[in-house]
Amino acid sequence: MAGKVYEYIIVLKKRSFVFINTVSILMIAIAALLLSLQVILHGYERTIIYITIMLSMIAWTAFTLLKEKKGRPSLHRIALLLGAWGIFLQPYLSWLAFIYVAATVIEKQVKFPEEIAFDNDEVVINSFPKKRYPWDAFENVVLKDGLLTLDYKKNTLFQKQIESAVEKEDEAAFNVFCQERLNK
Repeated sequence: MAGKVYEYIIVLKKRSFVFINTVSILMIAIAALLLSLQVILHGYERTIIYITIMLSMIAWTAFTLLKEKKGRPSLHRIALLLGAWGIFLQPYLSWLAFIYVAATVIEKQVKFPEEIAFDNDEVVINSFPKKRYPWDAFENVVLKDGLLTLDYKKNTLFQKQIESAVEKEDEAAFNVFCQERLNK
């Protein structure tokens, strides 16, 4: 949320990316299969390039899965981009490369930590796409015991755990800040 200074930025607890990672690995496997078929069916034309791309995709995916086992975030963007390049080089499937490029761009946005920023004028949820709400869209906003609650006037409720513990004084200051904005 660069460019603007916010009074409070709250990072929400990390979501599970199992579905996104599974789709990414499936797309990588499909790209490797398409490249393998191209090598088998059409012999020596661009064989070195296709094999290099396949090996690079497999190596990056293995590296990413090892990182994930150690508890670090897994990003399949490089393998997806390599898959897009390999598919683009194929004579009849180059249109499919655009889907891989889109998946590459979207993966970064979807896996970005979910943050909610609060300032005097608005509340911004840094998601994909970014959502902005004026303070008058809320009935109540409360942070209590590591749980952020946004109560919308349109009769919906948003509750999520925050990433790290907050001191009681900071929690109280945040709640006072929110109540002042809501009572304007």
